Amino acid sequence: MIIKKQTISFFILFCFGLLIKTVNAQNLNNLVETLATSLQTVEAAKQEYSQSLKLLENNYVNYSLTAIDAKGNTEEVIYNFSFGDIDINTVRSVTKKDVIIVQLLINSKQKLIKEVSNNGDKISYTDNLAFFAKNIDNARDLVDAIKNIIPTNETLEKNKLALTSYQDHINWLEKNVQDVDNVKTQIIQKIEGSTKNDGHIKLSTTINSKSKTKAIDAEFNLATLNPNSLMYKISGEEFFIQASNRRNIKAIKVFQDGVQQSYTNVIYFYCNSIENAKDLYKVLSQSIPLAEKALEASKPSINTTANAVSYLNKVIANISSNETSYTQSIEGDCVSKIIVKETNPKGSTDNLYTFNFSDINTDNIDYDSSKTQLFLEINTRKKAKFIRHLKNDELQNYTDSFKIYFENIEDALTAKEALQTITRNCEDYQGTPNVTSVSSGLEALKKEITIVKIGDDNFDQTFEIVSTNPYTVKLTEVFSNLKKSVEGIFEFGLADINPKNISIATAGKSTLVELNTNHLEKIIKTYEDGNIKSYSYKLAIQATDIENARNIAALLKQTIEQLK
Repeated sequence: MIIKKQTISFFILFCFGLLIKTVNAQNLNNLVETLATSLQTVEAAKQEYSQSLKLLENNYVNYSLTAIDAKGNTEEVIYNFSFGDIDINTVRSVTKKDVIIVQLLINSKQKLIKEVSNNGDKISYTDNLAFFAKNIDNARDLVDAIKNIIPTNETLEKNKLALTSYQDHINWLEKNVQDVDNVKTQIIQKIEGSTKNDGHIKLSTTINSKSKTKAIDAEFNLATLNPNSLMYKISGEEFFIQASNRRNIKAIKVFQDGVQQSYTNVIYFYCNSIENAKDLYKVLSQSIPLAEKALEASKPSINTTANAVSYLNKVIANISSNETSYTQSIEGDCVSKIIVKETNPKGSTDNLYTFNFSDINTDNIDYDSSKTQLFLEINTRKKAKFIRHLKNDELQNYTDSFKIYFENIEDALTAKEALQTITRNCEDYQGTPNVTSVSSGLEALKKEITIVKIGDDNFDQTFEIVSTNPYTVKLTEVFSNLKKSVEGIFEFGLADINPKNISIATAGKSTLVELNTNHLEKIIKTYEDGNIKSYSYKLAIQATDIENARNIAALLKQTIEQLK
């Protein structure tokens, strides 16, 4: 019974809406007829103007203005427009020398009036036109008649499209992004919505002219477009709607004649009439937020680190971009490895990035593009060079960023959230050891401070306890390579080290744990090859990688704090 009542209510509302629309349409027809009868032939000093106005089925009008000069030469211009676009506050009569005109200006100075002249060979667009008045009384009649038409036409325009769901809007776009026949060019257009990714659109455009044919395919997601970027654009006889991506990021994938081009941030929808342009503008404006919601609702579950890693491995495994392909994978959780193998006609390059997600800047993970490559860039906090990089198994300088590549914008958008999920989950990373006593901390340091090899350079380090009352320790470092060998010894009291200033740093391919004394006092005893050197206030411990450095730093801080 409830369902039946709801159906009846909907039917009544539908019929009522249809009745109102019919009444408004008839009212518009009567108002336009009143205006048309007020348009008269106007004689000026050198020309005579004849005018006619006709209401079209789509509630637009054709206004024909014919000028005849003293020699009998005739020039006709036909204007096609909607009174719903006219700024009612600008409708007024203006005297220009020997004629009185009634000006009509489009809202916001948009060029929504189609102007056809030269027997149809010339098409242009303008934001204004004028009716000619026989005298001031006729001008006043015209002004009144126009001001009566505008609100009725506005209501019809507003209630024209009754689209609700995201799919309704996509269906409309697929049917109404149509071919355009201009005088000099023919434009064939087709829009296809995706059944795989909500918001994904493929716009195929073929532009035919006398000299050449150009086929352009653009793939993008409506959710990435900036609704405030939509605008009408005119280039010669071509009328189109331009839209761009948020923040102007180039994430629209483009192919020309089947060959992938550089990503772009701008898309064009060609229009076959002013009416088509306005409808398209309206539907696109409404589609963008609907696409955002649809895309968000369709995203897989990535709220755990395991799910996020699984999703990433699914979408980054094999990516192709023209002649370049990428084979990628991610391993681990907070401490992770990402492998990026790049292959092109010149060869292949294996890149291995090792890092900790706790070091990654969550807010700075974002998608971007370079030529034909779409990627996410991952950056460390404060640009700290904490990412270890192996290239073809050879250690490179530590870096603060790297890129992961993607096939389409939908994968990149979801991957961005997946990476941010992992980063947030790792903010309170607890992988470092927990010190319960000074002696346990010192024993752990002996194991962590060890031999470090960087290419041909070797750092053979040993950490020893000199005394326990007070706690004094000794760091011995023997540096050697193919050219030389140097022994350095650093002896210092644990209590003299400032735990708050213990930090991790990288220098080229090296990872260091840096220590300073309290108040920067020069009290660290230093030897080089057995010779006493000047006392120092600082020293650096070599680490095998960032995680080893993190452990050494944590052990030192906790051990020193145990002394208090």
